[in-house]
Amino acid sequence: MRSESEVNRAIERYADTVNRICILHLKNRADTEDIFQTFFEICAAHHRL
Repeated sequence: MRSESEVNRAIERYADTVNRICILHLKNRADTEDIFQTFFEICAAHHRL
């Protein structure tokens, strides 16, 4: 399992990219925030971060 600091570093590294892709496609800030959170939860659960 990844440590909390590794997960935090991955979020810092990819947060802007994930947000930009979501807002570009969804054009809705609330949906973007939901997808952003879900994306990192799924990645952390699958140890891909």
